[in-house]
Amino acid sequence: MVMHTFHTLHRRGLVVGLLLVLGVLAWRGEVAAYDKRPDLQIWSIYDSSGAGYFGWPYGEGVMPFNAVVYNDGDLGEWDPDSRTWVVPPLGGPAYNVVVQFTLPSQLTFAGVIASGSFTCVHNSGIVTCSGNRLGNAASATQAIAVHLPANYECFPISPLYTIGVVVDSANTIAERLENNNTGSGQVGIVCLN
Repeated sequence: MVMHTFHTLHRRGLVVGLLLVLGVLAWRGEVAAYDKRPDLQIWSIYDSSGAGYFGWPYGEGVMPFNAVVYNDGDLGEWDPDSRTWVVPPLGGPAYNVVVQFTLPSQLTFAGVIASGSFTCVHNSGIVTCSGNRLGNAASATQAIAVHLPANYECFPISPLYTIGVVVDSANTIAERLENNNTGSGQVGIVCLN
């Protein structure tokens, strides 16, 4: 016959109570947990055919090409009364973001205007823009300026040149989705004759 003393039952009660508390804390932590990885993407590329050919900061004969890099996420909605997330946040900031533009050989790089903390350099047809941080649900715009070929003609058709864009090309940022980091757009003149 096994006799349980008060101390044995007391210890078992403490252990069960501790396990119950840990279980409740783990469950509440599960509700509060969310995926904090960023999701970088080329959110929007504007086809700049014919837009701004005469003007903007780089002068006549220069075409702009704009790309918006977006860190897709949701800031969530916090209820201070119940101290819970009504809508849990999704995503987080991305650090050391790099965006690369690949220019076709027919285009000549003229310059770039980058928003946010991005700085850009050009080397042999590749424009690389890098920034320190892109916050959750934030975006940054890079406007590339290119010269069209000197012998540009409208006939028989207006040529459009494709510029490729990749964000996180070295795959150094762990993201929720890794297959949406590329895009492309076209630049050229639409001739109205």
